[in-house]
Amino acid sequence: MHSRLVSSDRRLTSSLRQSPEVQRRLRVGFVMSTEVGLKTQYLNWRASLEPELAIDPEWIVINWWNQEGLIERLPVVPGKVKSWLRSRIELRQGLKSGPFDALYIANLKIMRGNKRALRAQPYFATSDSTMKLLQDFGDIYGMRRNSIPLYEWRRHSLLAEAYRGALALFPWSNWAAASLVDDYGVNPVRIHVIPPGVDIDRWRVPSRDPNKRRVDILFVGGDFYRKGGDVVLDWAHRTSARNWMLHLVTRERMSSPLPQVAAEEGEDP
Repeated sequence: MHSRLVSSDRRLTSSLRQSPEVQRRLRVGFVMSTEVGLKTQYLNWRASLEPELAIDPEWIVINWWNQEGLIERLPVVPGKVKSWLRSRIELRQGLKSGPFDALYIANLKIMRGNKRALRAQPYFATSDSTMKLLQDFGDIYGMRRNSIPLYEWRRHSLLAEAYRGALALFPWSNWAAASLVDDYGVNPVRIHVIPPGVDIDRWRVPSRDPNKRRVDILFVGGDFYRKGGDVVLDWAHRTSARNWMLHLVTRERMSSPLPQVAAEEGEDP
C-alpha cells in the first residue's frame, strides 16, 4: 500500500511540475472523507506522505458529524440532513486556506455545488466506484435513480463535468476506470488505476497460540447484509463445530441465540 501511495504522489507531483525550473514545494489540499472505508484511505495517505515528495499537505477532513455540534442537536431534522450540513461547514472551513497548488479529493461527491473551488486550482480525485455503478446494483446501495428524468440527467452531467475537469483520476480498479470512460466521458489518458491495499509493515498478524483451542472470528461491516453478514451468521447456525467465537461489529441491531455469537452495534449518524 505504501509503495502505491508513494507512486500516486509522484504521479501527482510530476503532473504539476511541467518544467524543471519549478523547484518549490507544492502546497496540496487533501479533501479526505472519513465515512466507512474512506477513513482508512485517509489515514494511509496521512501516514505515507514523505518529505522528499516535496508536498506540504493541508488536510481538509470531512468527518460528517460532531457529537457536540449545534447542528447535531437540532430536533426533527433527519440525521442524513444534519450529516450533510456538517460536511458543508467542514469543507468551507478547510477551503478557506486555499487556493492551493492542487486539490486531491477522496470522493468528488464531497465537492458537489463547489465549482468555484474546483476551478481555483488543478485537482485530482480517487474513487472506488462511480454513482452509475452503484445505481446498477439497485436497492443494495440505496442509490436509486431519481424519478424525474431531467433531475437525474442534470445530476449525472454535473458529476461527469467534475470527473472530466480533473487533471488525473486514480480509481481503485479497472471496473471503476471503465465506468469513468464509458459512463462519464473521461479521457483514458487521465486515468491511472491504483488498487487499495494494506501496509504490511503496520498490520501484522500475531502468531497464533498453539495452546488456544478457541478460534475467534471477527466480522466488521456497517451494512450487515450487503457485506455478507447474513451468510456468516447462517454458517454459525449450521456448523457442528463449537470451538469458535463469532464477533459481529455492525451498525444494525443484531442478535443470535447462540452463546458463541457476540454482536456490537456501531453508531451511524
